[in-house]
Amino acid sequence: MFVRVAQLGSFTATAKASGISTAMVSKHIQDLENRLAARLLERTTRSVKLTPRGQLFYSHCKNLIEQVVEAEQSVTRPPEPSGVLRIGAPKAFGSIVLMPEILRLLSLFPELKVALILRDNIRDPRDENLDIAISAKAPRDDDIEMLTMRPQRRIVCASPSFIDQGNDVSFESDGVSTDQHAERVPNFTGRSGAHQLLERLDLEDEEACLQAALLGAGAFELHEFLASQYLQDGRLLALSREPRIRTTNLLLLYEKGRILLARDRAFIDFAVAI
Repeated sequence: MFVRVAQLGSFTATAKASGISTAMVSKHIQDLENRLAARLLERTTRSVKLTPRGQLFYSHCKNLIEQVVEAEQSVTRPPEPSGVLRIGAPKAFGSIVLMPEILRLLSLFPELKVALILRDNIRDPRDENLDIAISAKAPRDDDIEMLTMRPQRRIVCASPSFIDQGNDVSFESDGVSTDQHAERVPNFTGRSGAHQLLERLDLEDEEACLQAALLGAGAFELHEFLASQYLQDGRLLALSREPRIRTTNLLLLYEKGRILLARDRAFIDFAVAI
């Protein structure tokens, strides 16, 4: 009853859909709120809206109903991914790498919907009410499940104009990074004044670092997926070579013990292969 009220936003509409009186719907909701000792709905003369606690309770109820439906369908036929899947991912990775995969997933499963939330440094999918999050940061809590995706390569890049101005870049970093952001390469000398410029420029956003590199502001370590088109057309030059190319290990995060629905499993299968 509560789920239907939340979906229809009206006691009257719920009563008509359920074939009972509005007073009976109201009594069911009141009994539920009394049992939980929590206010789930905000009632006005025109509409009914979920409170923050009500929204949380509704999410759990909706997930349970979907699990029951999927269990029933599994007896007669394998369940196909359906419903809304809420995914969180770093901004650059989500836009460039993940988006094509999501579109491919949607083309395969017509009943599936995806809400993509682009945020850097998501460490707990529950903070954003997500089903699954992609992050370069390990979760803070032990109750978050963690799967490792394929490493993403990072390459030190600079514009041809930066190199032509006599700048000499050297770097010593190797191995695996635990941060998805670009990094300025600290060790370079030159006659262009770029060193003095970078001492006054502090960038945390990787796409801003890309623009700075394109404008000749210095050498930056960028993810290959972000820099690849500029490396191909010659606007950036790759300065790092194997085995000095570092990688970022992205992680798939979801709540431990959570029953994975068909839509969750389908996305995980796609994501770990990216």
